[in-house]
Amino acid sequence: MTLCIQRRVKKQRDPQAASPAKRRSCGGLEPVVAPSTKPWPVFTIAGSAPVRLAESLPEVGSTVPLVRPGGLQARTVIQQCTAARVKIRPALDGAAAQWAEIQEGMVVYVCFLHGATEDVAHQMAGSLMTTRLFRKDSGHSVSVLDLPGSVLLVPQDSLLGEPLPRRRVQYRGGCELWRGAQLFSSLVAACRDLMDGSAKCAKAGVAVEQGVYGQRQEMVLSAAEPMTLLLEF
Repeated sequence: MTLCIQRRVKKQRDPQAASPAKRRSCGGLEPVVAPSTKPWPVFTIAGSAPVRLAESLPEVGSTVPLVRPGGLQARTVIQQCTAARVKIRPALDGAAAQWAEIQEGMVVYVCFLHGATEDVAHQMAGSLMTTRLFRKDSGHSVSVLDLPGSVLLVPQDSLLGEPLPRRRVQYRGGCELWRGAQLFSSLVAACRDLMDGSAKCAKAGVAVEQGVYGQRQEMVLSAAEPMTLLLEF
């Protein structure tokens, strides 16, 4: 007599045959492993739109113009002075060095940024010459035209400086050399026009002097107090 024993074979469950309720719990979307440079797995959703990676930042020292917030076109630092001068030509072949100098008035350090226009040069001239920066003995403030005083305009591209990690500074975002020289000349001309139109300035014999754009600015300055102001345009 032969005894036949039947064993019930347990059917393996197909993971794809999950109940509709469970499938709905995932919203019908399956996570899949996405390529990644991270040391841990990164998951995304199958069928979803690809994620755009952030664009890489330009390297330090690159020639990509730095776009500053608010459309900034120029930066100036104003220093009141009792006397100041800047060398415009070094001593050569026994000839003495030449200086542009002023007495009481103000020194204006000027820097033009990428995208600066002729309009901003005229706007700067109006603000620099008419803003009440000087305190009179009577207690009220007056502009350099009402003082009256002289103005020394000095190109200074170091005003571009921005701090970086590791105690470094970068200088990016300035306009081209030829364009900066052009705008600086326009600024000087506009300031001189405003001073020439003042009878008080003409009587006092004050003037607008300038440094040479693109060369080293060797300076001597005397001041009664460290009255310094930053103006941006």
